Amino acid sequence: MPYPVNLATARSLEAAVRAAGAVPATIALLGGTPTVGVDGGGLAHLAAHGGRIRKVGRRGIAAAAAAAADGATTVSATAAIAAAAGVRVFATGGLGGVHRGVAATWDVSEDVGALGALRVAVVCAGIKSLVDVAKSLEALESAGVGVYTLDLEGGGGGGGADRVGPPAPPFPAFYTRDSGVPSPAVLPSIAAAAAVLVAADALPTSPAGEVLAVPIPAAAAADGAVVGGAIDAALAEARARRLAGPAVTPFLLARVAELSGGASLAANRALAAHNAGVAGRLAVAYAAARRGGGGGGGGGGPRPPPTAAVARPLLPAAAPLAGGGAATPAPRLVVVGAIAHDVYATAGGGGGGAAPAVPGTSNPGVVHPPTVGGVAHNIALAAARSALLPPDGVLLVAPTGAPPPPPPPTLLVGVADMGLPASPWWPAAPPRVAAAVRRAAVVVLDANVGAADGAAVVASAADHATVWVEPVSVAKARRLAAWPAAALRRVDWVSPNGLELGALAAALRGGGGGGGGGGGGGGGAGGGGGDTGGGGGGGACAPDGDGDGDDAAAAVVLGAGIRNVLLTRGAGGAVWYGPPPPGAAPPGGCPSPPSPRAASFPRRAPATRSSALPPRRWRRRRRRLRRRPRWPPCASARRPRR
Repeated sequence: MPYPVNLATARSLEAAVRAAGAVPATIALLGGTPTVGVDGGGLAHLAAHGGRIRKVGRRGIAAAAAAAADGATTVSATAAIAAAAGVRVFATGGLGGVHRGVAATWDVSEDVGALGALRVAVVCAGIKSLVDVAKSLEALESAGVGVYTLDLEGGGGGGGADRVGPPAPPFPAFYTRDSGVPSPAVLPSIAAAAAVLVAADALPTSPAGEVLAVPIPAAAAADGAVVGGAIDAALAEARARRLAGPAVTPFLLARVAELSGGASLAANRALAAHNAGVAGRLAVAYAAARRGGGGGGGGGGPRPPPTAAVARPLLPAAAPLAGGGAATPAPRLVVVGAIAHDVYATAGGGGGGAAPAVPGTSNPGVVHPPTVGGVAHNIALAAARSALLPPDGVLLVAPTGAPPPPPPPTLLVGVADMGLPASPWWPAAPPRVAAAVRRAAVVVLDANVGAADGAAVVASAADHATVWVEPVSVAKARRLAAWPAAALRRVDWVSPNGLELGALAAALRGGGGGGGGGGGGGGGAGGGGGDTGGGGGGGACAPDGDGDGDDAAAAVVLGAGIRNVLLTRGAGGAVWYGPPPPGAAPPGGCPSPPSPRAASFPRRAPATRSSALPPRRWRRRRRRLRRRPRWPPCASARRPRR
């Protein structure tokens, strides 16, 4: 389409999807990046440079990405990107197929093969009139693609050309409602189409997708004779120019629009908007059927497992927090901590030859778009994605799939304003939050939470629950030393890196651990089962003499009552420190540094770490620990049996 008609059309398609109650996500390649959800600026860029934007099929995605090129995706490329992003339904104008004269050219659209291998549903106005409709339907059948006509006007027959009954409606042919070929199958409603998609998800018989053909509205359909003559003339010109491959379809569409006096262009815009609206309604019905809430539910067959992302109804922002709904099962995991709004700027502008940053004055640099972070947020998000939770109540408000640019080279300083989560908030927490903590099997806290609130959360957790604390940073790791002794002894796992472990151990040795550390010079025995004071008189027990090293630091943390230390080493894996084996005697007056219970994990640290310590083993180990005395931090300060 010419500019600015193409931009207006793109915006009208997104508006049609929103009006249907779904979230639009235009797919294209921007700078070589497959993008699901092109924003307004991206749409304007693609529309203004339409003549120079390359047409990208599924096989051309890698080449376009390597060249960092912009690309308009064909049905095959759109299907591939949508399937990778978890999008089940998308809309387009018309479908490619077997070109006319295939016996001489062997020109078969890549759309056929892509839909035969990808579980996506495409809503279209049928097969483009430019190709051989009958042969295209045969090719789709050979690829295992389900082909249906959505007879939303109720004028269809008994279910398709392959069934006995009243005559089936003709299969649509893009600009016109009648291709002269009977429809393979007919679906009478959006609900019936959604039921087909849900049933296909539950059946592992084929990975193929579906074609849902929607006839162009009768008022917008072009005159068949006019368009047919224009197509024949355009095909003859294409043969005379020896056009082949990806250049054929754009030439034919543009030439048919010229020869038909603009009738085909008007029909093209009308059918595209109609398809987008139908696709939006289908996405909403499909999402409702997946949840079992009707809107297309069908049959009593098995429900498919939830996917990472599906087209979802447009919900108000407050919907996920609304109360009064059906009772939810007890949560397996509750994460307590901070969600941060990160804004950062880097000096140097990203160029390799940028001058060094000068403190005390303004420096040229780049201010990056804000991002959402926070350790607790990241843990909760990763846990939800790994569990493949259904995205009910999620509102897509920004593009997805486009990674941020790499940060410029020089980071001067980072400032974290995290005073809000550290201030007391637990007493004012809603009752259902406290109830969730009490019922959870695993409670995770990050050290952004203040000492009083952290202790209260730990105390609220059930006796059988696993409590995990993430130190977040060196400065915040020291906060754990201010926790009461009883709260520290309730912590099952702490997962610092090397710097955080050293800072936590130093804070515990300095008298903050367990609320019982003595003061510096004279020092005395700590109260409440905490460490003894540091200094000359009382003398904290410092393994390995100076307390340096991961082993020595882990011994101090374990001596404070925390049951397990998981030392994270980035790409180097992780090391687990736990209590000594039963029956082992402390060497002398103090425990020796604990030996790692597991050697460094392989480089696939996250996968190995998560599989090595399943929740069941955590619970069994916790029960065993409670039945025997804790290893004392020093011979002179034994802990009572717990």
